[in-house]
Amino acid sequence: MSESERPEPFIDPIDRFLTIGGRAMTLRQERTVWDAFDEICQREDVAPESLCERIDSRPGTAGLAEKIADFVTRYFKDAASHDPSPHRGMSDGNGGEPEPGPALRRAFDAVGPDPKKP
Repeated sequence: MSESERPEPFIDPIDRFLTIGGRAMTLRQERTVWDAFDEICQREDVAPESLCERIDSRPGTAGLAEKIADFVTRYFKDAASHDPSPHRGMSDGNGGEPEPGPALRRAFDAVGPDPKKP
């Protein structure tokens, strides 16, 4: 492939190595998806592995890479239309996992029910 035929650097897929649910895995996404994913983690003060586990726990036949790309799109679409500024999750007061901010909660709701909730 000649240099002129190569995709732009921002759309070249890159690999990321994560341990999710005790499994070491490699996920491949375009750089823009990983950048957006990292932004969500920063905005919501959540570890990438934790966010991946939550996304992966949702029902569906898509692979984790596809679920992440879909989640990122839904998160920012919702954030742009509802939230003028980022919202960080708030502690539940009992030392448990922080509650997700509104944009994160709506993105999770859009991709399917939480299997951890009754």
